[in-house]
Amino acid sequence: MIKRLADRLFRWFCLPDYYDEIVGDLEEIYQRNQDDEIRFAQWMYLFQIFGLFRPSLIRSFPQHLLIHPVCLETTSKSALATCSATNFLPPSMCWDWL
Repeated sequence: MIKRLADRLFRWFCLPDYYDEIVGDLEEIYQRNQDDEIRFAQWMYLFQIFGLFRPSLIRSFPQHLLIHPVCLETTSKSALATCSATNFLPPSMCWDWL
């Protein structure tokens, strides 16, 4: 379970060009450690994956935003208008920061 999770994490952040070579090396080390104890080998595999977080191996991710800034601005303004209309917050406190 731990090894499978670590492998999925590595596949997610690693550049596809380097993935096969590095996983092959990690599998060899995992097989050697598996002779001692399986849980130890799985945890070592995970720690080795964490050790591979380097700028040279991390792939680029799409630059799209989950929430568009215009949508966020409109929503926050309407929420503040509702707060000031219902006297939840004083109007001066709601609109000073916009």
